[in-house]
Amino acid sequence: MQIELLRCMGPERRLALALSLSRQARAMAFDAIRRQWPRFDEQEVRLKFIEVHYGADLAAKVRDYVACRA
Repeated sequence: MQIELLRCMGPERRLALALSLSRQARAMAFDAIRRQWPRFDEQEVRLKFIEVHYGADLAAKVRDYVACRA
């Protein structure tokens, strides 16, 4: 039934649904990081998200970049 509903949606509605699901998944990931590391500030939460999802090398580069800009 869900697949049939998706087929009936126009492309704009399907895109809106995909973006909404992506935002929800990202929010859940950030919430999980906040629960696991409650002392992290928001910058540390974002860096941990990058580390978990994109790797430690990229997280280290972003961390260095942020430190240079501060």
